[in-house]
Amino acid sequence: APVRYRMYLEMKSMFPCTLAAEEGVRYAVTVGVNEEQSRGHRNTVNEDHPESHARIEAIWKRMEEEGLVERLQIVRKFLSIDESELRATHSMEHVEGVSSTAGNTQTEINEWANGMDSVFATPLSSAAARSAVACSRQLAEWIAAGKIPSAFALIRPPGHHADGENPCGFCLYNNAAQAADAARIEGAQRILIVDLDVHHGQGTQRIFYEDDDVLYFSIHRHEYGGFWPNLVESGSMAIGEEKGRGYTVNVPLQETGCGDADYLFILSSLLLPIARDFHPDLVIVSAGFDSLIGDPLGRMELTPVGYSHLIHHLNAVGEGKMMVILEGGYNHSMSAEGAVQCMRVMTGEQPERLREMGEVKESTRESVLNTISVLLPHWQCLQQYATEEFRKKYPTPSAIRFEPPERDIPTANIEQEKFMRPEKREGVMGRVLRTVVVHGGRSHEEHDHPEGNSFEKKERIEMCIHRLSTLDVEMKEVAEWEEKKIIDWVEKTHSRDHVERLRSTKEMNDSDLFLLSREWGDSFVTRGTWRAAVTAVATTIEAVDSVFSPSSPFTSAFSLVRPPGHHSGRDTTSGFCFLNNVAIAAKYLLSLLPPSGRVLIVDWDIHLGDGTIDCLRDIPSSRCLYFSLHRSDEGTFFPVKKEEGGVDHEESEDGHVLLPLSGSIMGDAEYLAAIDRIVLPLAYSFAPDAILVSAGFDCLGCDPLGGYSVSPSTLSSMVSHLQAIAPLVAVMEGGYNLDSLAAGVEAVVKTMGGGRGGEGGRKRGRICPDAIHSLRITVDRCKEKFNLIQG
Repeated sequence: APVRYRMYLEMKSMFPCTLAAEEGVRYAVTVGVNEEQSRGHRNTVNEDHPESHARIEAIWKRMEEEGLVERLQIVRKFLSIDESELRATHSMEHVEGVSSTAGNTQTEINEWANGMDSVFATPLSSAAARSAVACSRQLAEWIAAGKIPSAFALIRPPGHHADGENPCGFCLYNNAAQAADAARIEGAQRILIVDLDVHHGQGTQRIFYEDDDVLYFSIHRHEYGGFWPNLVESGSMAIGEEKGRGYTVNVPLQETGCGDADYLFILSSLLLPIARDFHPDLVIVSAGFDSLIGDPLGRMELTPVGYSHLIHHLNAVGEGKMMVILEGGYNHSMSAEGAVQCMRVMTGEQPERLREMGEVKESTRESVLNTISVLLPHWQCLQQYATEEFRKKYPTPSAIRFEPPERDIPTANIEQEKFMRPEKREGVMGRVLRTVVVHGGRSHEEHDHPEGNSFEKKERIEMCIHRLSTLDVEMKEVAEWEEKKIIDWVEKTHSRDHVERLRSTKEMNDSDLFLLSREWGDSFVTRGTWRAAVTAVATTIEAVDSVFSPSSPFTSAFSLVRPPGHHSGRDTTSGFCFLNNVAIAAKYLLSLLPPSGRVLIVDWDIHLGDGTIDCLRDIPSSRCLYFSLHRSDEGTFFPVKKEEGGVDHEESEDGHVLLPLSGSIMGDAEYLAAIDRIVLPLAYSFAPDAILVSAGFDCLGCDPLGGYSVSPSTLSSMVSHLQAIAPLVAVMEGGYNLDSLAAGVEAVVKTMGGGRGGEGGRKRGRICPDAIHSLRITVDRCKEKFNLIQG
């Protein structure tokens, strides 16, 4: 131990990332490479074998082409490992067998390898395998200790098929299992391993099959056992044993051609809900790129962009710490593209927008539901499915029994030059997540209750600006604007009578203002109201321009405004709102987009944005979709209107999806469930070009008008997920506890500006039955229209 500690101090002095991370570098991604050792590990029987050093070379070349090498912290030297570390996950016979290859002839090695499934080695392979383990362990230790935020292990040989007893499937030692062991020693209490390789990682599964501190989740081609490794344990029924029961999750894909829609469906239906319940300290991704389109062994159709979206979303769960480890991938150019896209996302870039994804395969839906049926007793987040109808339709599936064929993975006649290659990108990626906060200066101060007894007061903006001044975030004040342009867009959303009546308030006497305030009830008015409301609109349009102008460096903007807007209808003033900032911004945005362009509005204010629905009735639902997550209490909560929930079928051109919550006091568990079951699948199904957020912070704990207990980290998590889908503009709505409002704005702006995801230090609680009931209703009404929403 003392010797190892001295070696660690030496490594720390030569590796600047340990210091940089301690100084707060959020996206300092470390890439560990065992390039030199990898060269000696090859297949001497088949020199054209696709699992070769050429895989590392292709990825490295692509990294250089994309300018990533200069942006990443590269490590090529690792602390040496000893047999006791290897034996944490492998038997003595296993370790001795691999080690013996270093002193044997190639003929002896080939004889040894022939006794196993799809294994090859040379006298240099033991050193290569040890260096891969050393890299994996060291990066995991650094992440778990908080010395680096994330890492990519660019190593070979791969590892996830090697179990505790034998090498298998091109794998000698299990790198992911070794990384998990190192992280546990460093203090990580819960580790999630997500295996995206097209082949089931039976080795990793077996090593942790009885553990409850390592959750293994695999999405893999299975074809009812007809695809390698041809195992019963690769099916849905394998869920762990002893205290590890429920901590192994398999989603077997039963046909080829599964693409982005299938994988994102699995992500939102099963992976994210379970990951949030588990709340890992570290996420390890076994990154097999043989699940990508064009792979000769995988025959799936997941795109490199789709793969990077999975990485982005996984980085927003638990503590936001991630390690990606290279596994398979045998179309070298496509694997290189996949690896580079993942590295870009890990360095804080906005993922490239996904194009049309197609439909989720029925076999994928069946597999997900079969897996859910087995896991129902073990995960509370899945209780949304616990209905009598579901249990009848999806009884616990029986295992399919068969004898696996005795054959190696077929690798003959693989010619890289004939494979599908990734398309050239047109500069879509490369935008690092970056935000700007736009505000209207002091103009809002003229709109304040004369007696100071309103929750909607000027201190709301002052508190937020004070809080944001401590962040490294760009601020822009809108002091002047083109009045004709702004009023034109106001009048395209509100009736002229409404606009003129509001304009007239700037010259009213005190008596008339008092009478008008009484008429409007919950919306006090002063001679400064008109200017404050128009400034809020101008500020929001400036925020839109800040993101969507052709040369903009920003991927998002936050419009810090008051008065809020989402209760203001075409002809009405309500709920502190006079002009509907988000509805006006939506119409303005649609004018900037091509005719087929689409805008998604996500409203998380605790009150339904009834005004936004009213203002957008003249916009086809194919172009603008409104979603609201709000408190309803069976229609008795403001704005006291009993919505039906789900898609409005009565007015098909006025498309909106509502998730009304009633009964219990809702918090993080319910809002995170809404993200997984509704928000993400809805957003991906709609495929917007732009996202507007009605960002009301009255759902946060301690709000005097809200009464819920959502935490700021949950709202920042929602923003993190939405940022993967399209550029985003958030517009402030409600929020009346000054402390929680400022904390919420800070958390959201941090994430919009590239702050790491993650859900804070606490596991989410149980989803209350009332929320489960509401989710079921909305899902039932949406599942036919939106492809990725699971009934």
